Amino acid sequence: MAFTIGALSGSLAGFANTTYGLTIGLPLLAAGEGAFFALLAIVIAPLVEEHVKLLALVVLRAEEKASYPPRRWLLLGALAGAGFGVAEAVFYWQAILGFSFELANLNLLFRILVTVPMHALTATATGFGYGLARLTGSNVPLARGLVVAILIHATYNGLQVAKSFGVFG
Repeated sequence: MAFTIGALSGSLAGFANTTYGLTIGLPLLAAGEGAFFALLAIVIAPLVEEHVKLLALVVLRAEEKASYPPRRWLLLGALAGAGFGVAEAVFYWQAILGFSFELANLNLLFRILVTVPMHALTATATGFGYGLARLTGSNVPLARGLVVAILIHATYNGLQVAKSFGVFG
């Protein structure tokens, strides 16, 4: 269930990324497409996507009346993140497919091997924080988990953006 909800949340994230990207980042287009896409990838996507993956856990708790220890929420977070990552990988595969079958398949392979585990890892941090928050009654662990997830995601995306701009040669 967590995997499926995580996968479905990818649609919401795509809509939110586009909406926030256009409203917040549109002025950056004057500075060039690079600045716009860097803002979208490094700031907006991590903020939006990590909160959206958390929604999978909130829905699961509400619908199933789930009361689990933090370790179980950690695992459910990983599943939600993996589901999100797979949905995102398929979305990009479909988007690239019209241009190049080989490139689409290479991108899909990369995303399955690297990006899906990154999404699972970040949602693991959020899931554990969510579980601790439910256990302690304090939202501080959840906020810490989200911050860790956002920082990991932003760092990953930042490295990808830097690579695409030729920073690493």
